[in-house]
Amino acid sequence: MSIENDDVAAQLLGFLERMYAFVAMLAAWATGAAGGGPNGDGRYPLPTGPGTTTLVPSPLQSRYDMSSLDVVRIALTSGSTIVLGPEHNGKTIVCAGVSATSNINVQVPGNVAPNWCVLLIQEGTGGPRVTVTIGTNGAGEPGFLRSFGNAFRLAGENAEACVKCIARDSAFRSRMLVSGNVVQ
Repeated sequence: MSIENDDVAAQLLGFLERMYAFVAMLAAWATGAAGGGPNGDGRYPLPTGPGTTTLVPSPLQSRYDMSSLDVVRIALTSGSTIVLGPEHNGKTIVCAGVSATSNINVQVPGNVAPNWCVLLIQEGTGGPRVTVTIGTNGAGEPGFLRSFGNAFRLAGENAEACVKCIARDSAFRSRMLVSGNVVQ
């Protein structure tokens, strides 16, 4: 059985059409907006086999979804202590409901690995009312909390402070650094 040039040309043309369609789908997915796509949910069709597709979140939609998962809002009352742990790594902690009479302590863990990090935001009125403190390791020994100017209180409404573990000693005590809008 011989293959005719017309058959080869038709098969090649069909292949090129499928390839161009795939490239167009890939480009639409790669540059797709969060909240875009055919269903308005940030998911775009990509081929899964001959003649079949599945909806996949675009990179921007995935980034948007991940950023919204990283924010934790904690409603506070006067005298509250918020104890953070390893599970809060990479999160933005919004201390909501801070008032002029609040005295809030945010206790960071004393036994986490280097690069553990959170961003604290004071939301609500009042001056410096959120104080960063440090917890203990498994043996009950406190970690080390440091900052420039020995400042550990968020400066006031809308203040931000980053708390990061910069090292851990052989006794598993974390060295934490507080920086940002902090005062004594």
